[in-house]
Amino acid sequence: MRSSQEAVDRGIRIRRANDGAWSTTETRVALVVAERGLTGKQMAKYWVRRRKNCKPRFDYWAFAKAQDISTDWLFEGDIRAHPRGAALRPHQSRRLTDGDAA
Repeated sequence: MRSSQEAVDRGIRIRRANDGAWSTTETRVALVVAERGLTGKQMAKYWVRRRKNCKPRFDYWAFAKAQDISTDWLFEGDIRAHPRGAALRPHQSRRLTDGDAA
């Protein structure tokens, strides 16, 4: 009886989450910016003007390509395409020297 009540409670929580606020493209960009610690100077290159005297707009495609994140996640919020953690760092292998050899 206990497990069936937990399953019902879980279903209720999932339905409530589906009815909650949807994240926008701007909030997903803000998540990546905060996660990776990007500065305002680094973000300035993504603001572009298509014509003279026009308001600049944010280039989401260039941002997604430069940050190596999925455009499906950025535009649609597809959780399967969510970037896992911070940006990948290249692996630096440790080279053994003569003193380290066993």
